[in-house]
Amino acid sequence: MTYCTSKVVHVNRGGGPPGGAGGGRGNGKLGGNPPSDFNGTHTLADAFINEFNLYHLSNIDTEQMVNPMKHVVLMLGFIKGPNIKDWTKCWTNWMVREFTTGRPTMDEHYWSEVSQGFQIVFQDTGCYISALSSLTALSNMHGSCTRPRRLATRHA
Repeated sequence: MTYCTSKVVHVNRGGGPPGGAGGGRGNGKLGGNPPSDFNGTHTLADAFINEFNLYHLSNIDTEQMVNPMKHVVLMLGFIKGPNIKDWTKCWTNWMVREFTTGRPTMDEHYWSEVSQGFQIVFQDTGCYISALSSLTALSNMHGSCTRPRRLATRHA
């Protein structure tokens, strides 16, 4: 795993023959509806991933989706905003280092690392916060339930 705290989306990449040939339908232009830009709001992370996955599927045979490095670059292009620019910059720099040190653009490592990073930072965090909230509420409820039992045992 890399230094960017990473874990992203699980898209079944499929499509495209081995070696990355193929795709490029319509001269490599992408069709369908692109996802809305993601600004780092945790509650919108799942919606963003779903929109990106739909966009991916509607363009499954294009070079941008068949080539893992280009796929990641495309996704990072939809992640924008003052609160998230450092995260995007971190992954961009990581990809440049990987590429300049010899990692081929067709290596799935690009997608697996960045998608995993997204999941850890934006998707899992929301689940954690929600679970923590639920536990806190449960803890408060438990505290109020113990009083009546104590009173009941005193009177018994």
